[in-house]
Amino acid sequence: SGTIGELEINVTNAGTLDAQFLRVKVANSPPMSEITPNNIYIGRLKSDDYTTEKMSLKVWDGLPAGIYQVDFDLVYRGPFGEEFSETQAVEIDVLSASDLGNESQDPVLAIGLVIIFGILIIFYFLRKRRK
Repeated sequence: SGTIGELEINVTNAGTLDAQFLRVKVANSPPMSEITPNNIYIGRLKSDDYTTEKMSLKVWDGLPAGIYQVDFDLVYRGPFGEEFSETQAVEIDVLSASDLGNESQDPVLAIGLVIIFGILIIFYFLRKRRK
């Protein structure tokens, strides 16, 4: 909580017709103090196609760790000009500062092990080549 993160959402058109003038906007975000951009214009999304959009968000200071729901409104027009709107909920896992620190150390350890393993392989082949 109190930090800035990134949210990546996939918008999929699972229907049989194209969605035109598609917009995604944040309808309700109780645990977030800022989500930018909060209104994204996608345009046309063909049937059985998808797009990925990124947003940055800031979580309220002092918010306890847990899973929180953010609602998104999708507004689009059909091929005959009729307007449709639906709301989709996305769950966001908010971590505490200590959990966030633990997660960032795991990749460092994994990268370190890969580097050490790579050095050992190089030394093995160099030693074998000298013989």
